[in-house]
Amino acid sequence: MLPCLLIAKIHWPFRPYFTRSYRWVEQHVDAFGVRFDTSSWNTGRSARASRAKQETWSSSNMNRKAGSLRETFNSLGGLLSVPGTIALGLWALSVPALLLDHAFGSGAFPGFVRIGETTAYYVLSAIATAAIATLGVVYSLVLIVFTLAAGNIGPRLLQRFTRDRVNQITAGLLGGTFLFSIVVLHQTDKSHVPSLSIAFAVVLSVLSVLQLIYFVHSASKSVTIDEEIAIISSGLKIEIDRVTAKDEDGDDPETVVQACRTPVKAARSGYVEAIVEDDLMALARRHDLRIDFVARPGLFVVEGMMLARHSAAADGEIETAIRDAVELVESRTATSNIAFSLDLLIEMALRALSPAVNDAFTAVACVDQFTAAMIGPVTHGLRGHVRCDTDDTPRLHVPGMTVGAMLGEIFHPLRRAAASNLLVTRHLADALLRLDEIANDDVRPLLRHHARLLAEEQRLVKCLDQDERDLETLLSPLLEGKNSAGAHDPSYL
Repeated sequence: MLPCLLIAKIHWPFRPYFTRSYRWVEQHVDAFGVRFDTSSWNTGRSARASRAKQETWSSSNMNRKAGSLRETFNSLGGLLSVPGTIALGLWALSVPALLLDHAFGSGAFPGFVRIGETTAYYVLSAIATAAIATLGVVYSLVLIVFTLAAGNIGPRLLQRFTRDRVNQITAGLLGGTFLFSIVVLHQTDKSHVPSLSIAFAVVLSVLSVLQLIYFVHSASKSVTIDEEIAIISSGLKIEIDRVTAKDEDGDDPETVVQACRTPVKAARSGYVEAIVEDDLMALARRHDLRIDFVARPGLFVVEGMMLARHSAAADGEIETAIRDAVELVESRTATSNIAFSLDLLIEMALRALSPAVNDAFTAVACVDQFTAAMIGPVTHGLRGHVRCDTDDTPRLHVPGMTVGAMLGEIFHPLRRAAASNLLVTRHLADALLRLDEIANDDVRPLLRHHARLLAEEQRLVKCLDQDERDLETLLSPLLEGKNSAGAHDPSYL
């Protein structure tokens, strides 16, 4: 069972690295057979030419096959691949367990392991029946959690719930316990009682009970909206901090942008899930290119839309290689995607502010997490990423979200939705004051712009004059361009 649990543990975190395996398949496997790499048989200039030709070989047919393979792998995630792997692993483990029983016999094991035929039959039947019945209950509870999450939190969170490791291991362990017990029961008769295998089935049943208890605990937390906000915001902070730290000492993207003129257009429509920068850097060094991407991760592109530009003349092989480095998917995911996690929190806040839900404190919690996530961008800035080769020559520019775009995506919809909700409106004002206190000089004008919009929005809403004056007083450091240090006053909460 240990190998199966280890597979489940490491399956998802290393998912992005499967991309390199697909690239290797594209280079070495033909549509109907194996494409052997013979470049290593050559020497000198001919060897380099052969390797370059081999590296740039990538037909559109193989690109479609590799893309289809990636999408198939992604679709197998959730409650299929990991539970299935664990269940099949435990089922296969019954074979060596039975072989050990046959090799050593019941007399080789301690007395507390040995068991009679009738007792073995009842024990294995009870374990198998309980495991398969509990598996049905687990899936029913998962569906109930999905329904509650879709209605109360947001339908786009279901993708995260299906990838919850607790749900996957619970389903796989129960299914594997059932299969293991059925196989051992089939091999039990009067002439041979596999005591060791039966003992292992009992151990699996104990583990299943403990895992079921933890599953119920996890499921109860899954529908707690504050827990979900904290989990999503934690991932958002990690992604923002990673991009911010990477871009703090980056080169000016204009050095790459100005050198690129030849467009590369998308071959199909989809969301840009990831850009394989290592492949692009190798391509740029090999052909002495500058590559400027127009489409950033998370953006939806349509067929024929410009993905990127490069500095060389029009070349079909180069353009195909650049397209191959862009992973397009039909639906958005949270994999290394700041915009997706940001939109999840915005959706939760807007849903909480809707008349049907009217949960102001959930919106307040989302605003708090937005404020925490924006510490890095407002302090250090959030710019596009420029990568250089070993001799510090800028080769690749991949755009990212700007600070202005992030602030606009957060505050514009929340300001409009919270126009008639004084509690959330004042909390938005307090968030602007907190960010202004730590922001650099380039970001402060953006925060003051949003403060003016927030005050103007409040004037358009029919509210008491005193409420309007209180909000303007709270925002006065931003509206008047003063230092807002210590100006925020959350005492109204």
